[in-house]
Amino acid sequence: MAVRHNNTTEFKKKVGAKKGQREKEKKAPARWSVPHFGTSSSSSPHPYLPERNKPAPLFTVDLGKSIGSEYAGMIEDIIRMVSLQLTIQIMLYFGNATDKIFTEDLFVLLFYIVLGVAFFWLVVKSLVTFT
Repeated sequence: MAVRHNNTTEFKKKVGAKKGQREKEKKAPARWSVPHFGTSSSSSPHPYLPERNKPAPLFTVDLGKSIGSEYAGMIEDIIRMVSLQLTIQIMLYFGNATDKIFTEDLFVLLFYIVLGVAFFWLVVKSLVTFT
């Protein structure tokens, strides 16, 4: 019966690999080691997630030139929240088709959401630094 080794370094140690190779293998990090925050060499935004090949976007809007790079995040957050609210409204409409899809309450709620996100980016973020 043949013995199958999953770990080649363990196999080399058992069959008598060279001493220099054994020392190098001891110093090498573990195969599945998890990097610490901020020490990842990949361009992934999170060190625990693998880097993915992203498809090219359909549209590219350069907000840095038109409104300033410090407000680009605010515009992105506003677009994210409005699209989330519109998706929720559409799903509620499909669940209860007797209601109207675009009501006055929807637009008031969207206004409040945009106002809240703008308040966060323009007031709170300038007063408090998050690290």
